[in-house]
Amino acid sequence: MMYRLRIWILLIFAATLSLQSCFEIREVVTFQRDGSGTFSLSIDLSQVKQMIQGFGQQENAANGSPFQNMEAEYDKTREKLEKVDGVSKMRFISENDGYVITTGFEFSDVAALNRGMDVVYENESETGDVPEYYKFNRRNFERTASHNFLDLVKNEFAGSDMGVEGMDLSTLFSNVAYVNEIHFEDREVRRVRSGNVEVSDDGTMVTNRYLIFNETVDQQLEFRLRVK
Repeated sequence: MMYRLRIWILLIFAATLSLQSCFEIREVVTFQRDGSGTFSLSIDLSQVKQMIQGFGQQENAANGSPFQNMEAEYDKTREKLEKVDGVSKMRFISENDGYVITTGFEFSDVAALNRGMDVVYENESETGDVPEYYKFNRRNFERTASHNFLDLVKNEFAGSDMGVEGMDLSTLFSNVAYVNEIHFEDREVRRVRSGNVEVSDDGTMVTNRYLIFNETVDQQLEFRLRVK
């Protein structure tokens, strides 16, 4: 879906509006007891739209999102996902004048989830090897750092021609967040084995908020859980 290129362009756009501007990438996975579930990836630029409107640019806010015409791009992703074993019911949703976009699918097991994610994140290797973004073996659950946003962003900017050389990205984009949200149906988190995550009071949801450019806080992409 060409997410990466578009995300970086939007980062620059957001920075021109306010040094405190931010947006959120939210990955949500729901697991059933049998290992099947749903995956969704959302990019939320609502705050960027609000800032444009705050400047009195109502028309620009309605027409300013480069995600508005992404449905054609998604058709290419859908074609790939349709060929992935264990992945079904693909979807693409554009909301709020294109400032919030979501893609998702259902998966039959964690291996199918990893294969589908590899397509969505455009991380497919020439060898066909699929990283284990998630591992789920009986009561042991793990989100790995196979998809490291921080390194990916640095590489994208290093190879770009958008004039960001020498910029302090940690200051400009300190609030840009990747949020990983896990829901367990008919299971509960018994123990957090590693990682800085928040567990809901009923133990059925885990949230990991990772500030992509902020290197001053103690955070990590990966986490491991013990569930029952």
